[in-house]
Amino acid sequence: MINNILTSEEFQKAYSYSIRILSKRDYSRYKLKIKLQSQGFDESLIEEILNHLESKKFINEQNYAESKIKNWMTKGLSIDHIRQKLEQENISADNYFISQVFDEYKTDEDSQLESLIQKKCRSISSREMFDFNFEKKLIRYLLSKGHSYDMVQKAIDSYIRRFDEEEF
Repeated sequence: MINNILTSEEFQKAYSYSIRILSKRDYSRYKLKIKLQSQGFDESLIEEILNHLESKKFINEQNYAESKIKNWMTKGLSIDHIRQKLEQENISADNYFISQVFDEYKTDEDSQLESLIQKKCRSISSREMFDFNFEKKLIRYLLSKGHSYDMVQKAIDSYIRRFDEEEF
């Protein structure tokens, strides 16, 4: 009897904590589990809370993954880079699922590269555009977003060619 009351109080405390942090932002099951563990809750209680939250649709791995993909996609990260970041967060999503989200928003890696290059070139003069050091910086920046060297080089060449045509 006393054990049930303690468990009920602990459940309520863990549940309230979970709802409070979920009201601020979404969490994956894995991240929420870590948060609850850091608060010192019992492992079996944590599993019970997580199952309860999933049944009430307060946590949904698919929606969480999709929102993360959208967020990283708008930052210009490549599909492979996004997949790696999802794996780091213990979220299972294959390239097909990520590609579907890209398709849903009519985005591909070429258009991502194009917009990233435009963003970087907005604030520079046309003389700087052809500077070798600027091009190296731009390549490093685009590679840091997870894009392949070949795609980056092709996108930069295409952008410079179009820029040349507009100038002359």
